[in-house]
Parts: sequence; C-alpha cells; structure tokens
Amino acid sequence: MNDMPRQFRQIELLNVEDVLNLINISRQQLWRMRTSGLFPEPLKLEMRRTVWTHEEVLAWMQSRMDARSAAPIKLRPGDRFINIAGVSQLTKLSRPQIVYLEMGWGFPPRIQVTEGRIVWLEREIDDWIRAQSRRTSR
Repeated sequence: MNDMPRQFRQIELLNVEDVLNLINISRQQLWRMRTSGLFPEPLKLEMRRTVWTHEEVLAWMQSRMDARSAAPIKLRPGDRFINIAGVSQLTKLSRPQIVYLEMGWGFPPRIQVTEGRIVWLEREIDDWIRAQSRRTSR
C-alpha cells in the first residue's frame, strides 16, 4: 500500500468512457444504475464534465466480484470486466459452448452486474486460456 497520507495521494479520475471500458456496460445502463443507487455517484467537475474516482469504481467492481458464489478474488490495477462477446472473441468459443463449460468444467464464473447483465473478469478468462494451452501442450 501507499504510505503517503491520504490527503497527499494522487487521485485518479475516470471519465464516462473510462468507466464504460472498465465495467463493460452501455452508457444508458450506467446512468440507470447511478440514478437507482446501484452505482457510485459521480463528481461534477464542470457543467458537462462528470468523473468518478478510480478507487470508487474498483470498490464497486470488487463488490460485484464478492457477490458471486465463487472463491473471492482481489481486483488488481488493470482488471476490467468483459461481456460474453468479448469472452467469445478471446476464447474462440460460441455462446452455447461458454454456457456448457460454465456447468462444471472449470470455466471462470460469471459476474452479475445488473439484473440482466453478466460479465467476466478478463484476467480470469486469460488465465483459463493459458491453463487450456498448457493442458494441450503436454
């Protein structure tokens, strides 16, 4: 951790595009979640400039990770959520294949972001791909 007193630490601010890239939802979903209290309130820097602290967004992401039944994983800098299209692109698997593998074949568990939106932690997908590569290269 950083030993510097909190008031002197640099705070990383994220604009809307940064947040959307991290949590992989649409702009409309983000605003719906924010107005319904399911996502942290942004800071208003100017009339048309809204930002979040990176720390707050990571805390929210961690809360979503902790809500799933899988073993807890601590988020790291650079972690981001990806949707099923992103998972399919990385793994070269179809959606039905992904759903099948989720049923007990060691595929990374999904993360519920909203009632109708699921994502995966990109790092877990990358780790799963590497593990598959090691198994087939033996």
